[in-house]
Amino acid sequence: ARSPTHPGFCDYTSVGRYDCERGDLGAFAMKPANFRDIHALKASCTHQCDQCSRCNFVSFSMEQRDCSWFNSCDLNDLDTSVAHFHTVAVRVRRQPPGASR
Repeated sequence: ARSPTHPGFCDYTSVGRYDCERGDLGAFAMKPANFRDIHALKASCTHQCDQCSRCNFVSFSMEQRDCSWFNSCDLNDLDTSVAHFHTVAVRVRRQPPGASR
C-alpha cells in the first residue's frame, strides 16, 4: 500500500551526522540521480528510511534537494513555511496502550 503524500515537512534538519539507533531526526545525503523526478526522490528517500531503524517519516523536496527523516511527526501539523516539501509516513507504529503525547 502506498502512503499518501502530505504537503509540508516535519521539522528542520541539517545534512551531517545522525544516529539511526538513538536519534530523532536527520537528513540523508542523496545522489544527483535521486533528484531525476519526484517519484525517484520519494522512492529513494523512503528506501533510505527503511535502512534506518529510528526513521518512521520522511520529508523531501526536489527544489530544496532534501530528504530528511524523523522518528515522530504530526502529519496534521506540518510546517509549510518552505514551499515544495512533501512528507510521508514510511512506518506506522501504533502507540502502546496508555501512551499519550
